[in-house]
Amino acid sequence: DITIMRNDFAATLKREMDLAGKTAKAVSLGAGLGATFVADILRGKSRRPAMHHVVAMAEYLGIPPERLIGHEGPLNANAAKPPNASPIT
Repeated sequence: DITIMRNDFAATLKREMDLAGKTAKAVSLGAGLGATFVADILRGKSRRPAMHHVVAMAEYLGIPPERLIGHEGPLNANAAKPPNASPIT
C-alpha cells in the first residue's frame, strides 16, 4: 500500500516545482487539473490526491511519480486496484 502523507507530499511537490521553476497554477493546468488543484494541496485543503493526479503532475514536471510520493522503485499500476478488478493493460 502506498500512503501519501500530506505534509511530506506537499513539501516534495513544492521542492520539485521550485527545481523545475514552475508555479502551482502552471503545474495544475499543465497536468490537466483544475487551476487551484496544486495550490490546494500546498495549502493543505486537499489531503490525498488520487494516484492518477500524482502521475499527471509528475509527468508535467518531467519526473517519475515515485519521486513525488517517496516510493522506492517503480509503481505497480495494478497496486491501487481492488483484488477482483481487471489488470491495467
